[in-house]
Amino acid sequence: METLRSLALPNAVSRFVLVQPSFYGMDNTCVLESLDALNGNGRGVVVIDPADATLAQLEEYERRDVCGVRLNFYSKVSPL
Repeated sequence: METLRSLALPNAVSRFVLVQPSFYGMDNTCVLESLDALNGNGRGVVVIDPADATLAQLEEYERRDVCGVRLNFYSKVSPL
């Protein structure tokens, strides 16, 4: 996270959007932990399986500054 901040600082960037890459499948841990470390200065987009997503899970994502979801209809990913 310090590398991100040090690269952004000279350009006066203080807020970030983190998007879950496809190769992590539906394991959003990296995005969520990064959002937590940004302390409100970031927003995230996570990957979900709409058939398995629960209201509690979506509320937890919202609490941790997730503002969008991706649905991957093209790549087959195996749940972890």
